Amino acid sequence: MFTFLYILVWRPGEDYADITLLSMSFLREVHPDAHILLLTDQETATALDVASHPLLSLSDKVIVSEVPMAASSVRSWYLKSRMRRLVQGDFVFLDADTIIRARIDEVFQITAPIAMAENHSRRYPENFPDMERDVYEKNGWPAPGNGHFLNSGVIFWREDPEAYRLSQLWEQLWDLSVSNGCGYDQPALNCAIEKSGISFQVLDDRYNAQIRANPASGVDAAVWHFYQTDRRWFPEDWFSLGKNRISHGQGIDTPFLRQVIASRTPYPIEEGKSDSAMIAYLDSGKPLDTENFERLSGHQQRSIENATVCTIITANYLPYALALLESVRSFEQDVHFNILISDKDGPTFNQQISDRHTFFHFSDEVCDTGIGEKIRNKYQSSDHDAFRWSCKPLFINHLIRENGYERVIYFDCDIFIFTAFGFIFDALKTHKVLLTPHWRTREPDADPEEYR
Repeated sequence: MFTFLYILVWRPGEDYADITLLSMSFLREVHPDAHILLLTDQETATALDVASHPLLSLSDKVIVSEVPMAASSVRSWYLKSRMRRLVQGDFVFLDADTIIRARIDEVFQITAPIAMAENHSRRYPENFPDMERDVYEKNGWPAPGNGHFLNSGVIFWREDPEAYRLSQLWEQLWDLSVSNGCGYDQPALNCAIEKSGISFQVLDDRYNAQIRANPASGVDAAVWHFYQTDRRWFPEDWFSLGKNRISHGQGIDTPFLRQVIASRTPYPIEEGKSDSAMIAYLDSGKPLDTENFERLSGHQQRSIENATVCTIITANYLPYALALLESVRSFEQDVHFNILISDKDGPTFNQQISDRHTFFHFSDEVCDTGIGEKIRNKYQSSDHDAFRWSCKPLFINHLIRENGYERVIYFDCDIFIFTAFGFIFDALKTHKVLLTPHWRTREPDADPEEYR
């Protein structure tokens, strides 16, 4: 019997429990004899019990640990960095945004203390992104020198003294990283692997196919990893379809599980249409944009699928942005909402909101090079209004180029939406730019200056 571990920190209203339920359902279908553990905190355990959440019926044991952190994401990473110490025996850890579609018995035959796949299903240094590089620099760690940067979404742990030694070092380095404002778990683990000198095995990509970073890795893979926290847009995949089923009360039944497991790619193909063209396209390494996804899958995407609403504020105007967000959510539950905070950076901006499709950005990210850097250096301190206004084209361009959106609608934060607005995104299928007239008063006697 093989042991698998999930980690969950959850509050009612968030979707993390449903995501974990989806992943567990596939694991139970593929490995019916698996021993499934759930590592969590007391608040989550209580909330799951009160809600009688169905994932409890799929878990063989719930392990509760104290977590001295406040933010949900950091609480989850705290448990993740301590999983080896808190769980006994050999086990495979799975991020909740994974789908197992084939047995992975051979992973449990590995003799190394730990085994992980390369990050992004690519090779170093291509798989060492700027975000992770920044964590290394802030902590004063040298860049990886062993030729690997590994992904922590799927980890095989052996019951081995060396594994426990590595775990202890990972805890120390992660605690240091958190104190420097960097809570993400993966850099600290990679640094610990290198500093400890532990022997490790690199898993084949098929055991952690990170399909949103490298779609080609997903063809016939045993484990699909979908990066649910990634801010970029991606075509509709089996994981998003499964989440939608749960959110609409349909549940994850056996026919759906078997349909997904039988699929050779992470994307649904229209019934009667061959998947060979999609596989050939993925193998080419080309990006899967809306046009090619629709052509290859036979499925029509809503124009709002690869789109985002965005706004720019100073931190004290957050209530305005949240009012705009509330009006957006009245008509579109899943459209991405991106907010640029022009006067704060990430470590000093502590606001957390439960909306899973809302993302914060900061000026050092959007204005790090080129004209953006020049504008920031000239105006951010001396004339912040001018800086904030001039960020509009920079932010829109950033969302298109860096986050992969095909359609972006900018709203000032003092706007409120009163009716369905999907037609705006429909119009951007046939027009490059949409502008609204800047209406002033039409009555010359009411306000002569505004009229002129």
